[in-house]
Amino acid sequence: MRKVKFAIVGGGLSGCLTALYLKKNNFNDFVIVEKAPTFGGDHTWSFMDSDLAQGDHDLLAPFTRAHWPEQVVTFPKFQKKMSLGYNSIRSSDLHRHMISQLSKDQFLLESECHWDFKTISTDNETFNYEILLDARERRTMSLEPAVFKTSLVWILSTANPTG
Repeated sequence: MRKVKFAIVGGGLSGCLTALYLKKNNFNDFVIVEKAPTFGGDHTWSFMDSDLAQGDHDLLAPFTRAHWPEQVVTFPKFQKKMSLGYNSIRSSDLHRHMISQLSKDQFLLESECHWDFKTISTDNETFNYEILLDARERRTMSLEPAVFKTSLVWILSTANPTG
């Protein structure tokens, strides 16, 4: 049984960005598990430059497909030029970047998984973990009220961790 500090379930944009953030900050003791054969599904994500903190653009830049520095918004009686960057990411670019950045022991594709409070199991492997992030997409077809599990992880840095 393998041990990891951090397990990420779901290889969509949220799970992938979490893994890339961990890697960027030299935290390599994680595994990301995705049930599909590729990361990111079949999506195009778009965002404004102002949606991210300045330092976070570097994380997305390697797989951002397109960037427009400005746009013109037109209505029947009004037009406005907006000098605000707009970006798009395709899942195929995200997948290629993930494969190039992660080592083979940091991800499992085509892997259904089940977990309890300390263990995550796939058909081929079992992991003990300390922290689990459920980053799977939630969908419901019911008209009944839905309850979704939300995970929040804080990464804390202190100047004097022992004091």
